[in-house]
Amino acid sequence: MNDYSSLLLLPSKVKNIILLSHFSINKYSNLIILPNELVSLTSLTHLVINRYSSLISLPNEFENLTSLIHLTTSNSSSLTLLSNKLKNITSLTHLSINNCYKLISLPNDLKNITSFIHLNINECSSLTLLPNELLNLTLLTTLPNELGKIISLIRLSIN
Repeated sequence: MNDYSSLLLLPSKVKNIILLSHFSINKYSNLIILPNELVSLTSLTHLVINRYSSLISLPNEFENLTSLIHLTTSNSSSLTLLSNKLKNITSLTHLSINNCYKLISLPNDLKNITSFIHLNINECSSLTLLPNELLNLTLLTTLPNELGKIISLIRLSIN
């Protein structure tokens, strides 16, 4: 979806598109939660949330997106929390969080997503803590750029 900033609801029939694999929400500024219809799309593999300025958190119902591989959220200026239920999306390999200035932490349970390959975090200036468990992800091939901005970091061990 592109620039439907005055749109208040997704059509309820969107949940009937059972084979939909890629979904992008851009410039969607009037809602504070993602539409419930979105979590019914169980074939969804790629989700991009961009410029969703009123989004505060990702819904716990995200755990229903069991096929999700790529999740990107960018320029979601009010996002403070990711869903604790992300841990149940065991297919997730790529998580990218960009320009989410109010995001304060990542869920500790991300360690349960053993398929993680890429974690990208950029310009999340309120993020002050990365869970220690992130370094236990054996398939992870990249560390977040924000790691270098944690100036109070005393010890980092990568084995």
